[in-house]
Amino acid sequence: MKARVAKFAAGILLALTVPNALAAAQTTGGGELGPDYVRATASDFGAGRFPGAGLPTALPATESAYDWSRAVTGGRCVVFSGPIPPELLASVSPLPGIVVFPYAPLHVGTLQGAPPGAVRLDGTAPLPPGATAAGAFVVDTATPRAGGSGVFVVPRCAAPGERLPPSPPTAAAIWQQTPLPRATVHASPPGTREWPGIVNLETHFWNAALPDARAVVTLDGYVVSVAAHPIAFGWAFGDGTVTVTRGPTSADAPARSTYRRRGDYEVGLYVVWAGLAHVTAPAWGLDFGTQYLGTVTLAVSGGYHVAEIRALLRSRTARG
Repeated sequence: MKARVAKFAAGILLALTVPNALAAAQTTGGGELGPDYVRATASDFGAGRFPGAGLPTALPATESAYDWSRAVTGGRCVVFSGPIPPELLASVSPLPGIVVFPYAPLHVGTLQGAPPGAVRLDGTAPLPPGATAAGAFVVDTATPRAGGSGVFVVPRCAAPGERLPPSPPTAAAIWQQTPLPRATVHASPPGTREWPGIVNLETHFWNAALPDARAVVTLDGYVVSVAAHPIAFGWAFGDGTVTVTRGPTSADAPARSTYRRRGDYEVGLYVVWAGLAHVTAPAWGLDFGTQYLGTVTLAVSGGYHVAEIRALLRSRTARG
């Protein structure tokens, strides 16, 4: 009997010291990429689905930092096949014809839609024979709306009905296109049927170290360079208790939980990612600088089985 008890106790100690991933762990971010990376979805913004409080989070912006508008100058983009008539010389200027004053927060992009040799012609005078109109000369302007800085302009020879440039991507849209490393959870005891957690004995949980995420994504002609870093980790142990750490856990410094009842629990790890994005529009020659993306919280979860150790007392009947 003593030998059986000693063998069972040794098995428990072994289970407490051998790491193993949670069974059937699944990342809940919906933008699935593969076994190692996942994209966030709208339900992951801010604190995501974390069932407790205490995570440092900030909702990503869902509107663009800039709003485009178009100013009609009254000028035309014109290509003259020969010398410019003297009567039009006072109305002609080179393209793009935008003057930038020192220290002004104005960023001028590349002239768009102008054929070779085009100039700006102001006024409504009829064109001489051989001259060709290449559209109206307009200035598209991106002004700050939510967190932007500076004013960005793009001079353009616009054809009738030509649309404004698309707005720079929102923080929410950028997150949804950025691959982030998946978390991997370990537990001791492992929480399987063979090696369950034990009622009233401490269980250790930790996650494998996560690298910073760097990615370049293209959205509506904008090139976005993203840098993201995990800033906090939330644990939900499935029994109503949660804990939050600012740094990653490890086998030497785990998150700890003690289950009071036997049964099957759903354990979740919620990783908070904060990010910065550098946004450029190469086709228009514009650099919109760096913006804060807020946070997303990606969860990985899996089942955890807890068993109970019970003492069984037997009495011997005395024989006469």
